[in-house]
Amino acid sequence: MLFELKNVYHTYMRDTPFAVDSLRGLSFSILEGQTTAIVGPTKAGKSTVAGVLAGLIKPASGTLLFEGDDVFASSFDIERIRASVE
Repeated sequence: MLFELKNVYHTYMRDTPFAVDSLRGLSFSILEGQTTAIVGPTKAGKSTVAGVLAGLIKPASGTLLFEGDDVFASSFDIERIRASVE
């Protein structure tokens, strides 16, 4: 498994009156060599998913694994993703 998202939640401007849920319980897997498209209407969370997969956005809760390793663990080298994803 290249990527695996498990029960990922993300809220923009969390803990403010302007909070907006972007991802709610998102779970899916991407196999190595698989081509994946993320489609949906405006404000559906597509850019947020891309940011989470790139390790740029840390979700409020849930897990993101890359090749079985937790992307947000302090020991994870984010360059692994950048070197592997085209």
